[in-house]
Amino acid sequence: MQAKKYRFIRLFAVAVLSVCLFLPLVSCNASNTSDDVINITVSDIMWITGTPKTVVTVGKADWLITENDSHEYLIYDFSGKSVTEEEFDYIADTPCDGVLSVKKDGKIGFINENAQTVFLPDFDDVGSFSEGLAYARQNGKYGYINKEGNTVIPVEFDLAKDFSEGFAPVKKDGKWCFINTEGNIVSSTDFSWIYSFSEGIARVFKDGRYGYINTAGETVINVVFDSAEDFSNRLAKVSKDGKYGFIDTAGKTVIPLEYDDFGIFSEGFISLKKDGKWGFADVNGNIINPFDFGFAGSFREGLLAVEYEGKYGYVDTEGKTVIPFDFDSAGSFHDGFAMAKKGEIWSIINTEGNPVVTFDRYSQSVIRSFVEGLVAKKNSDGKWEYFDTNGNIAITIDCHYAGNFSGGIACVESDGKYGYINKEGNLVIPMEYDDDFIIYENRLYAENADIYVGYVKKDGNYGFFTVTNK
Repeated sequence: MQAKKYRFIRLFAVAVLSVCLFLPLVSCNASNTSDDVINITVSDIMWITGTPKTVVTVGKADWLITENDSHEYLIYDFSGKSVTEEEFDYIADTPCDGVLSVKKDGKIGFINENAQTVFLPDFDDVGSFSEGLAYARQNGKYGYINKEGNTVIPVEFDLAKDFSEGFAPVKKDGKWCFINTEGNIVSSTDFSWIYSFSEGIARVFKDGRYGYINTAGETVINVVFDSAEDFSNRLAKVSKDGKYGFIDTAGKTVIPLEYDDFGIFSEGFISLKKDGKWGFADVNGNIINPFDFGFAGSFREGLLAVEYEGKYGYVDTEGKTVIPFDFDSAGSFHDGFAMAKKGEIWSIINTEGNPVVTFDRYSQSVIRSFVEGLVAKKNSDGKWEYFDTNGNIAITIDCHYAGNFSGGIACVESDGKYGYINKEGNLVIPMEYDDDFIIYENRLYAENADIYVGYVKKDGNYGFFTVTNK
């Protein structure tokens, strides 16, 4: 089992983005002029043992993982109750195939959505579950187990990898082959390395070159590439002699191997770099515009941010300029808005290129775009104002700091104390918590009800609360 350690820094970075460091004010008074108010239910604070680490969804169960002072991990449900009586030495931060990997007293195991834990004391290592099976290593050999912990494919392989599309790459007696979920060898190869199937085709490697085979082990795309990636949406990125292009599953060249760099496919288009300049093409390899951009991002909402002669603007999918090259920096659109900069001033612009909210010198320390239809910025009086997507002031707050809305509430701070307001500007979590360890995550239940989790700290203890949209 590959032990992924929890990354407190990753969570703390989220907190910094949400809270940052600010100068103190004295009070927090809010007023609201917006009709954009949603009905929410905020739970009581539920106090827990240890430091919150992450929220995971295992099947239909949503859990909070914490770490105590002894570096043991605990699991809580969203009612604040411990899911198990056990404390683990390790818990994965990402479930796979409906189970969560754990470790205790040197024993590897996993826990399912019903909080049933299965330990595997006879195995040295266990992989992630995929298609109901996970490889397991015992005395240097590999087999596969099911979610009950039973060995269903004998421990007889020298190497083993995850199942994908009904097959798994394994190595036995020095040769790579594919097995099915019953453990039967369906194809044997003479390649140095083989990869998992993607869209019915698997990458292979031999003598420093890559190619592709089918499920019968037949070479369907010759082993001639210096690098190759898995197929996605019937296309794969490959390279030769330092140049990149794309091929389809029949091995036909869709985008010639003549480019130096690529963006990502987005909305049916991809940015390409050639001879130091950028252009873009569609999924059929048709070049849409001449390669004359200094930079090109990815399409979002039908618009592409590009740089030309030191200035940024936006073009459409036909390569026509939609928003003039008037900006010194520009980002992608999201929900009809993008961040763009002129000189030292950032603004939120609409799809016509007009500024909706401008961040002047009083508000330059925190620059962001709309979240849930609102954005906060600091004015010249030291107050914080939330603007709606029409550029109108929706909420005014006499506070040290006001964060983004998420799930209908936003973090606010004054005199080093933190709380949350709703879209009416009213406190729903009192402003009495101690530091900036307030992290906000969106979780989606299996029954498609939005539920959010927030964390707080007071007197050295941590707690969490949930917010549900009615």
